[in-house]
Amino acid sequence: MSGTTIEKDSHRIEYDLVKVYQNLGRKDEAYGYLLALINSQWNYSLGEKGIIAMAENDDKKKLKKDIDKALKTFVVRPDYFLEFTFRGKKILFWNALPLNKEYFSKNIMKTEFYKSLNLYILDGNLK
Repeated sequence: MSGTTIEKDSHRIEYDLVKVYQNLGRKDEAYGYLLALINSQWNYSLGEKGIIAMAENDDKKKLKKDIDKALKTFVVRPDYFLEFTFRGKKILFWNALPLNKEYFSKNIMKTEFYKSLNLYILDGNLK
């Protein structure tokens, strides 16, 4: 991997998948790949900005519940790919960083977006 663009290329492909799924009206898969991007070394802000834009008109309480459920499904596969399930959709991705369930979850939970979901729910602004 040293001296190559393999990691950046894999994350660009994930972002391309987000756009494809959005264009197909398949928001669950788009959300899933945005969550994967939040765990990327290069495109975490792109993932967070994308998920904020998508979530603007969504039920925040349900979204948080679904993200929390997805975090529990994270696994590292023996073929070096990573996967988790978001709203019944299996999200398969690759990441050069050594991710495990705890690290993957912490990366998502420390985002301003995720924190805002907690605040939104605590304030009772359930949409």
